[in-house]
Amino acid sequence: MFDSPKIVSYLRLSGVVDIEALSARLEKKLGKLEKEILSTSKRLSKPEFVKKADALFVEETKNNLVEA
Repeated sequence: MFDSPKIVSYLRLSGVVDIEALSARLEKKLGKLEKEILSTSKRLSKPEFVKKADALFVEETKNNLVEA
C-alpha cells in the first residue's frame, strides 16, 4: 500500500451559501434527532417494549443508538 498526496482546497462560499439559514436548518435537524434519540432510549428502557418488539428491530435500534 502507498500513501497518496493529500489535496486540501478552500472555496469561498460567501454570497453562494446563506450561512445563517444553513445554521438554522442544521440546528432544527439536530433538535429533531436529539428528541428521536431520547424517545428511542426511553422505549428501549421499558422491558415490556423489548419483550413485545421484534428482536432484530430491538438489536438494530440499540446499534443505531450506540452510533448516535
